[in-house]
Amino acid sequence: MKWILGKSAMWLFMTIAAAVVAFAASQGTQLPEGEGKQLVADMCTACHGLELVTEKELDKDGWKEVVVRMMANGATIDEKQIPVITEYLAKNFGPKKSASSQGGGGGLPDGEGKQILQNVCTTCHDLDLVTSTQANKQGWEDIVKSMNAKGAGLSDKDTSVLIEYLAKAFPEKK
Repeated sequence: MKWILGKSAMWLFMTIAAAVVAFAASQGTQLPEGEGKQLVADMCTACHGLELVTEKELDKDGWKEVVVRMMANGATIDEKQIPVITEYLAKNFGPKKSASSQGGGGGLPDGEGKQILQNVCTTCHDLDLVTSTQANKQGWEDIVKSMNAKGAGLSDKDTSVLIEYLAKAFPEKK
């Protein structure tokens, strides 16, 4: 019984500490005005800082996938709020129209899994982490399946497409 109370107290402490850190981190980030601003501020900072939001450059479908995945992870978002939130995010944090985002310069290689990488992987990871990793197909499969087990939420089809893309785009150097 004592062990259970101690473990519960530790869980509560860690949850509160994470919320305080997330709240403090979000204080330096300002969101643009517009319908949905308050929803994004309230819903997103409940678990993490706004930097995770403001750093992304996803299209409307990509943001919708993120919002739905966050709901699956416990975000208290009403179904009616999804369009408002995704519109706001796509308008203010959508893809930039630069040479690199259009496939030139330092952009990601084109391929069927590119959009999955941009919409799912960058929810938690910086693109530099992905692009600096080199692995064979089995290595990428292990990585992607591990991330899926941690909540990436990829379907079997998207998992296969992403593994193929990553294995071709970022192969193991010999």
